[in-house]
Parts: sequence; structure tokens; C-alpha cells
Amino acid sequence: MLWRRLGWWVAGIYLATVATGAAIGFAEGDLGPYQLAVLWLPQDVLLAEFVRPDPVVAVAGLTVVAGLKAWLFQQIFTVPGRRARPADRRVVWLRRLLYLAVAEILVLWLVTYRFPDLTAEAVAGALWAPLYVLFVLVLDWRSAVLRGLALVTAGLAALSVAGPALDEIPGVDVPEVLYMLAMTGLLWQVLILVGQWRDGRWSDTTVNVGRVSLVLSLITMLLEAGLQAWLDRAAPDTIHVAAAVGVFHAVWLVRSAHELAGPETTGTPAGGGPSPLIKAGAVAAVLLLLLPLTFVSEAGRQAADAGHDAGPNAGWDDVCGTDRIGQLGYGDARPEDREKVFLCRTRFMRDGFPPLFPSALSDEDVLAYGRRLCTARDEAEKLAVLSEAGSTRGWGVEDETLVFLCPDVVGARKPDLLLSAADQAEKMRAESAADEAELAAQCTDPWPGVRAAAQRTGVLDLGEVGAYAVHDYADEAGEEDVSDVTPKGGLVAAEGSTAFVLPLGESGPVCLTVKAFATRPPLRLKGWEYVAEVGVLSRTGHLGVPEHAASGGGEEAETPPLNAAIKGAGRYRLRVYAGGSGPLEQHLLVIYPGRSARHVQYRGLT
Repeated sequence: MLWRRLGWWVAGIYLATVATGAAIGFAEGDLGPYQLAVLWLPQDVLLAEFVRPDPVVAVAGLTVVAGLKAWLFQQIFTVPGRRARPADRRVVWLRRLLYLAVAEILVLWLVTYRFPDLTAEAVAGALWAPLYVLFVLVLDWRSAVLRGLALVTAGLAALSVAGPALDEIPGVDVPEVLYMLAMTGLLWQVLILVGQWRDGRWSDTTVNVGRVSLVLSLITMLLEAGLQAWLDRAAPDTIHVAAAVGVFHAVWLVRSAHELAGPETTGTPAGGGPSPLIKAGAVAAVLLLLLPLTFVSEAGRQAADAGHDAGPNAGWDDVCGTDRIGQLGYGDARPEDREKVFLCRTRFMRDGFPPLFPSALSDEDVLAYGRRLCTARDEAEKLAVLSEAGSTRGWGVEDETLVFLCPDVVGARKPDLLLSAADQAEKMRAESAADEAELAAQCTDPWPGVRAAAQRTGVLDLGEVGAYAVHDYADEAGEEDVSDVTPKGGLVAAEGSTAFVLPLGESGPVCLTVKAFATRPPLRLKGWEYVAEVGVLSRTGHLGVPEHAASGGGEEAETPPLNAAIKGAGRYRLRVYAGGSGPLEQHLLVIYPGRSARHVQYRGLT
């Protein structure tokens, strides 16, 4: 039947997806698609949560994991034959928990790792704690001593799951012994494997896969302990090793669930060829060869990339990385935290550059060298101090960092560094408003004696666009006209309800006066370098310079545009004057009713 071969179909689909990801990654020269297809995690999450290995090691590790996960899919979806519902409710619930645990190892952790730490640890405890106990209760131990010992280890293992959750509760001090109980999980697995072997419901293959899982877990823990002693800090996480060991554990759990109702419900395909145990052992051998290489390679890269290893500064990773204290400015840091900020800025790699001081120095030595830098007379003396400290940097320390140790010295030459981020932003806003007001004071009406029905004078900043548009700003259909307008041979061009105006000189602020008349005003050319006239259509009775209304600067620059369509909807003539005198380029826009759409240039560019 089709469902009997479902496991092979799912495994094949997974491998086809992996092959597609590998092909895309090879074509693009990027390992990301292959990692995503194998591990179901995007590359940015991998780089944030785990250490990136060498490409060769990564490809080898991913290939091993892909093969193991295909085997896992085949085992999961090789559905056992239908059997009567077990009479023991504990068996029913244990099978459910086993399948849920496999789902957690395979895919649910992608969801739970995004939960708050307390929630994620509580969810893990709610799954594994009852599983530990139920597995012991459903086994036929044939020995009261073994059963009692297994119950004790199950209870301790369940208790160890509570440790990480309790540690996330503010104010709760978790004793170290609770973390040491994590080892009882491995002892529990040893006893469960003994119980499965004595029970008779589980096949030799299932028990042997569990043994492989146990051995790999022990080897991984020993390697981590050895690397921790070698590096004098926690060994780096390696996603490929974790995924591979997790697959063996998941296969043991899923086969245990399949066979829990009796040996005939395994659903294991019959046929010749190597047994699953031999296949698993071969893959495990490859994995064991990769384990040391992966750990050592990634551990070395992490130490090199981070620019430091453990030593006197070993406790600063959480402070500087988690609390982001190294990103604070002097004015935002509490007085008692300012030395911490200096240590974060000088002991760890920032912006891709190596740290200022080597990790071999104690925090006290770093602070002492920092205070000597405060009293250094020039850059050469600073470099001499850094050289004495063993720094590999070829330049001195920035004032933004040094200010945390000697604010009086640095503040005398750069007082802004003493301000908080909010105060600095407010100062910049005040300075910008003052500059705009100064520019606005330089802009005057070039036709003071000619009064219009509506007018406005002020500064218009052309910004990066380097031009401005005059159009019916209430006409949504007319917005499409903007992209079609390109001045040719002059400063102004018009299309439909839009006119586009360029400056005579470079992009920047210009003095802009807009005057709207009910009738055609006289043509005055004296004093202007460029004068031209075009036709513009107003479909809604609104016409102006949107978002850049001529104003006196500051907040007034956000005022609504002047509506120059004083006669309502219809056609208007737009006359553009450019040039004039003064520190800023002068623009005068004269708008009045007129049916002609003709472009007329009276003076200036051709």
C-alpha cells in the first residue's frame, strides 16, 4: 500500500529539496541555500546563534546531516500497522509524548527558540519531565532494583529541566547542583536502553540506535569539556554536530514509539542489504571524524573573529553583548557604569576592528593604561602607551571612548561628547532651525511692489533630487505625469498637471517666491538670467509646490503648499524666473489663468 512506502517518499522529497538548495548555492557561490534546505534555518539566524565553520567543514557536515535527516524522515513516516488501542493509558500518553519530542527535535525548536527564555524553558520542561517518568513506568523491568533506580534518575532528570526555567525568573538564585543534574539524563537513557532490551517489545535495531545516540552524546560532551579546558571558556556551539546527534536521538525516540504497542508494529521495511544499524554506524563513523575538526575549526575562528579569548575579562561577554552597554554615550551611561563602557569599547572587537587591548590584560590594567592615555600629550605618546600594553592597533584611542575615563580632559576640547543622545539631537535640531532661519532672512520678495492674489516667499531645499515640481497636488491621477517630465534645453518642462523646474546652479537651497494672479501680469526680464513660461492643468483646483512650500524655515517648512489655482479647476500659465542677486539663487514663480499649453522661453538657456 502507498502509506507503507510513505517514509521513502518523504525522504526522497527532502533529499530533492536539499539537492536543489545545493545547486542554487553552488551557482550563486553562497552556502546559505544549502544550509536552509538541510537545517531549515536561514543563514542570518545561523550566524547569530551558532559559529560559522570553514566552508569545507560546513559542506561535509551539512551532507552528513542531510543523509541522517532523510533516514529520520523514512523512520518517522514508515507508519506501523494498525493495532487495537492499548489498555494502559500510560502507554498511550507516552507514545504521544515521544512523537511530540521528535517533533520538537525536528521542527518545533525553530518556534520555541524565539519565545522568551522563561517560556521556552517552561515548554521544554512540560514535555520532557513527564516523558522521563512515563517511560520508566511502562517498561517491564523484571527487576525491582532497576525499576527503582530508573525512577530516581527520571525524577532527577525531570528536576534538572526545571533549572534553566527557574534561572530565568528574576530574583531566583538557582543552585549549581541543579545544573549538574543534567548528567542524569544520560544515566536515565542508559537505564531505559537496559529496560528496552529486557522488555522484549523493542527490536535490536531500536536499542542499538539508542546506544549510538548515547555514545555520540557522551563523545560530544567530552569534546566540549576538553575544548573548554583548552580555551578556558565555554566551547562554541556547532549546529551541524548538534543536528547530527539530535537525529540519532530522534530516530531512537520515534522507533521506540512505533514499537511500543508490540514488536510486530515496527513497520520496518523488509528486504536485503545492510541493516539500519550498519548504515547508522557508518554515518556515525564519518560524524566522529568530523567532530574534532568542526569543534577545533570553529573554536579557533570564534576566538580570532571576536579578537579575544577568555582570561581576566571572561565575564564581560554577557555585559557587553546582551546589555549593549558598549553602545551607550557618555551622557546616557550611569556614573557607576562608565568604566564598564570603557572596558566594553576597548576589550572587544568593534566595527570589524581588533580590540584596543589584548585579552591577557586584567580589567585593572586596562583601566590603568586608559588613564595614562588621558594624560598623554600627543598622538605619538598615546601610541607608545598602547605599544607598551601590547595593543595590535596602529592608531590611538578615539575621544568617544576615552571620555568615559577622563570627561574633564576630553570635554574641554569636545564638549558635545558629554551630552546625552537626546540633548545632542535637540542641539542639532536647534542648530538646523537656526541655519534655516538665517537662510530665510536672506530671501526677500523680488517683486515687492507687485501684489498678487496669493503669494509666499521662503527657502526651498532641493535636496538630493536637485529640482522641484509644480503640479496639482490633490490629483492622484496627475502623479503619473511627474515621471514623464524632463526639461530639455531649459530649466522648466510641463506635461499634463505637472511642471518640473531645475536650478541654474548646483543643487541646494534656493529662495523661492510664488505669486498667483487673477490675470496675466506684465513680463519683466530685467535682472533675471532665465525666464520661461509653460502651461499646467489643474484638475481639482489645487496647484502649488507640495511638501516644499516656500516658507521661513524650521517647522514652517511643513506647512501646506500655497494654492496658486485661484480660479479653481482649469488651465494655468506658469512663468519661471531664475537668477537674481543675493547669496542664494532666486526663483520666482508667476501663475495665472491661461488656456495655452505652449512652451515659451524669453531669456536664458536654449
